[in-house]
Amino acid sequence: MRQAAADLHARTGRTACNGSLMRTSPVALARLGDPDAIAQAATAVSALTRADPVAGDACVLWCLAIDRARSAQLLSATLLGAGGVATGFLAGIRQRAVGLLEDGFLPRVRELLRTAGVLHVDETPGRAAGGMAYVHVACTEFLTALHTGTAARSRSTLAGCCPATPASIVRDWYAGYQHLVDAVHAWCGAHLIRDLRAIHDTDQDGQVWARALAGNLLDAHHAAQATRAAGQAALDEPTLARTRRCYQGAVAKGLTDNHDRRGGLTRDALTVARRLRDHEDMILRFAADLTVPFSNNQAERTRDRSRSSSGPPAAAGEPSKASPASPSCSPAYPPPPSGAWTNSTCSVNCSPPALATTALAPD
Repeated sequence: MRQAAADLHARTGRTACNGSLMRTSPVALARLGDPDAIAQAATAVSALTRADPVAGDACVLWCLAIDRARSAQLLSATLLGAGGVATGFLAGIRQRAVGLLEDGFLPRVRELLRTAGVLHVDETPGRAAGGMAYVHVACTEFLTALHTGTAARSRSTLAGCCPATPASIVRDWYAGYQHLVDAVHAWCGAHLIRDLRAIHDTDQDGQVWARALAGNLLDAHHAAQATRAAGQAALDEPTLARTRRCYQGAVAKGLTDNHDRRGGLTRDALTVARRLRDHEDMILRFAADLTVPFSNNQAERTRDRSRSSSGPPAAAGEPSKASPASPSCSPAYPPPPSGAWTNSTCSVNCSPPALATTALAPD
């Protein structure tokens, strides 16, 4: 069994998943209080079906966590059985643990994050120190650094997670990331699709450009996925060139169609179209560099674990007031209907901006 797992890993190069993790809990329970024996046994049990060292490390961490949790239960039972524990005593233990994490563990996590080729960052309101603040996350598939605080502290902490050499940062439109000037920025395509969909669903006849652009982005996303699956390093030049032509044509039509119109939708549509015009390279980074994913789901999944339903105070690192709220976040717009957009409305003969008004097929 172990040899079959090793052969599979040798062929694929990556076989880590939760299969071995699911069965290693008894390893910790049988060796409580002996971390070295737990680590050795967890690694051996994981290797039965998962030769990837990442799977082995995950099993070790899981079993050590079980050991710590069980030890904490025994300690609590012992102390409570002796007549109860003072709240201050328990608070002191927690504070000491926090200090150890901040002094040793988190700096190591940030050091490892600086070696990442692609870093995901995101933010959300959250409760901290008895009040509301912004919770910021910087993560990869295997590493996560969470921190809270004001905009100034967030900028400092995020800078400490950024790679020492130029790397890609996948993010949303939050203005607080603009100070990371040494990174190559990539905007989350999923955020943009939601914005475009909200615009189009509110005025399907007047905002055809939004659906055309969303379809173009999704087509490029699927092409990038297929290219990676085929083991190729980059999209072919004709596909990339067509993606850019359709993108530029749709954006130009969005600017033209909303230029002399009034209303809340028009203002937001024009704001989005201008952002798209000014940040084309950031938005199409996923197509030009296949190491960059289309969405920022990695950070959002981590961020959502700490999301709060109420908003933070205005001073706690809020987004720039100079940028209007995006349509997908505005209560004035109805939620998009169920179902995903899967087809592009951009024609094969999509033209550069000068001919944008005739470059889009009707919806």
